[in-house]
Amino acid sequence: MIYSIGEALIDIFEQDGRVVELAGGTSANLSATIAMLGGSAAIITKLGMDCEAKYIVNKLSTLGVDISNIKFDEIHPTGKVLISPLAIGSALCANRKNCADRFLTESDIAHIKFTSEDILHFCSFALIESPAKYAVIKAVKGIGEAGGRTAFDINLRLRQWNSPDECIGAIADILPNIDYLKASCEELNIMYGNKPIANIISDFFKISERLSLIILTDGDKGSSIYSRDKSVTRVTPFETKAVDFTGAGDCFFGAALLFISQRLMNKPILNKEECKKILEFAAAATSLHGETIGAIDGIPSLKDVEKRLQSAKPI
Repeated sequence: MIYSIGEALIDIFEQDGRVVELAGGTSANLSATIAMLGGSAAIITKLGMDCEAKYIVNKLSTLGVDISNIKFDEIHPTGKVLISPLAIGSALCANRKNCADRFLTESDIAHIKFTSEDILHFCSFALIESPAKYAVIKAVKGIGEAGGRTAFDINLRLRQWNSPDECIGAIADILPNIDYLKASCEELNIMYGNKPIANIISDFFKISERLSLIILTDGDKGSSIYSRDKSVTRVTPFETKAVDFTGAGDCFFGAALLFISQRLMNKPILNKEECKKILEFAAAATSLHGETIGAIDGIPSLKDVEKRLQSAKPI
């Protein structure tokens, strides 16, 4: 099972002069991706007692996501995010600190029993000071004790932190517990300035003895996997007629984690051919994802991903 602990919310779009509300949020997006591609996914989150929550739960359940670990808050609402029409995929988050997902508690997840076959996914903003932060830390500890794996997406949202240093410090603190890490070149440049990417990657491996691979995305330049043995595998993206990049990173990481969990999870070091297959599978899924509006509505089926892998070539 691949668990994702974090947010499920409503993405608000402006489309053809009208407002459209669709299910989204990083944990919802990633869980839905895994389920759509034929994997086993479970989401751990908290929603409000509102119609938005009912819609999200129904959406995820219909796709095959395990929703048994969704809790409900009688006080705080389900989160909503305005997706800017001026910059595709740019989320404008308003008052997110008071949304239900931030109030997930340690007791809310006390019943979850992880196994050595499980992966736990989460993002850096789940570590912002809130009750949810301590639920995430408890979950990370729990899956570590069970012998499972952790997958961490930096998914940088500096405006939600008190300062960049607070964010960077939280990431450094959690890194020793991480097996698989995803970041973008843009995020690393924002966090560490002009420091060479290779040096940043090297530092991450020094901080975390558990860390086995780092997936790095770089927009239309493609993606890379950096392994602990210092090998680097790069893949260019597939051609796509993208109309919306909302949730593209979640689709990419979800597809990559599914591929790893089904084929490669118990291998401490992956060879370049295995890394190439991970990146190509994720890139194919993401190229299809961007051709439909909506972080979840755009997720492709496994059949469509396999078809693109066979018929299309990377740029």
